[in-house]
Amino acid sequence: MKNCFFWAALALLAATLLSNAGILHAPLLPQVGAPVKLVMEHGTCDAWEILDADGNIVNRLSAEEAWIPQETGFYTLRAMRDGAVAEELPKVPVVWRELRIFTWTDPQYCRYVGTDVFFQKGISGTPDSWRKRGSRVLGTLSLRPGHLFGKSDEEVVEWLIERARAIKADGFDGFGIDELGVYPDAQGVNFVRQCTAAFTAIAKEMPEMAVINWTGGPLLREEMQTARDARHLFMAEFYPEFATSYFGAHHFGERLRVWIDKLRNQDALCDYTADLGAIIALGVGGVCGVAEPAIVEERIRIYKRLAPEAPGICYYFGNTEGADAREYSAFLDRMTERYFLNPVVSLVAEDLMVPGEPTAGQPCQVTVMVHNFGGMKAKNVAVELLCQTPDGGQQLVASRELPEIGNGLLRLNLPPFDSTQYRHTLNGTEYPMTVDAGRKQKVVFTDRALLDMAWCPAQRGWHKLIARIAPGGNYTGLDTCAEKMVVVK
Repeated sequence: MKNCFFWAALALLAATLLSNAGILHAPLLPQVGAPVKLVMEHGTCDAWEILDADGNIVNRLSAEEAWIPQETGFYTLRAMRDGAVAEELPKVPVVWRELRIFTWTDPQYCRYVGTDVFFQKGISGTPDSWRKRGSRVLGTLSLRPGHLFGKSDEEVVEWLIERARAIKADGFDGFGIDELGVYPDAQGVNFVRQCTAAFTAIAKEMPEMAVINWTGGPLLREEMQTARDARHLFMAEFYPEFATSYFGAHHFGERLRVWIDKLRNQDALCDYTADLGAIIALGVGGVCGVAEPAIVEERIRIYKRLAPEAPGICYYFGNTEGADAREYSAFLDRMTERYFLNPVVSLVAEDLMVPGEPTAGQPCQVTVMVHNFGGMKAKNVAVELLCQTPDGGQQLVASRELPEIGNGLLRLNLPPFDSTQYRHTLNGTEYPMTVDAGRKQKVVFTDRALLDMAWCPAQRGWHKLIARIAPGGNYTGLDTCAEKMVVVK
């Protein structure tokens, strides 16, 4: 009970500090290389100072100047007036790509949740107040399609385009499409086909409108293709308790894996070349999922493990009623920081690599690949390689530290191709690379690092190799231990 009071008080304090911070930035989650608008909520300032996590000033800007961050991390924003600090806002994140993290309900008590806000009945504030906070303000385009079934292609297209125009005229930055692919029969599939022409036309006429394709159905191939063609953010509703009440599923992870595989197999989950992606709307309360923190966090970890390339998450409903709304909002902020903003380092068993069958008494090279699934660069990642021998002993084989693990991809102009070169070193870390012949570039996978460690097994038989990431650093650990059985001749 004392812990409940503590967290409630902490959440209330955080919300109070946020409301009194006096500094707003847009977008809500800044990204490297993109301009960030800074404003005072009340009053004025004559300059800005940007401090990194170590307290060093990295930028000094005039009051009207946009901040263009050059590196991921958490920063402090200072509003300066007459040479003195007027206001200060700590822990402003800068991530490597655009993240979409939002709820269906009002995120008024959240700091990091709310890149998009569905402005509907019960939402606090005004569209302009949300935009100042750095959020997109979206209308809704519900496609419970009973009244459109049986209409001609032309009638469906005309209705949808006129509805989109009306949403734009109402001053929204985009809209969410609800219920498009819920009906997987022949009539429903035909309706998706009819909508494709409309959404393609809307994207051409109103390219600035952000569209989220929100589906609770079985993930139709046609619907995923429509989202790709029209450049929608595709969002699959995944509500464990709701699904269990109908279908009796026991294994959350296996059911989610099927959905992720569907998205990935249609190239809908992530496409770096087209800046497209899909996310999951995870039931975290209300009729669609439990709101117990331990269960919610484990489900987020499973989602992150299965779909590390997905550009965000929707927390559905994302709120609770009554006095604990602030506390639960603070919890969702912690989950967002821990698994989407922070570096998230992880090991995968298949990436603990040993060439062939080692021979006793002869050295061989073990290669470990360490992944970063998060929103920022990981710094000083310590990795150990251990070995359990046939007689039951365990020994440390090697210990190494990666200076950093980056994010995403790096495309470089292609020099004369060396067919033996499949690694690229950047800031002291080795990354795997390949050649994109079509673009005449080399592609460096800067979200996964390679470590080579020498191992000389002393005896024959089965050995267990264990790679593990040491705790600490600026990162969240997801799967920090990987094991592989190796036979030594």
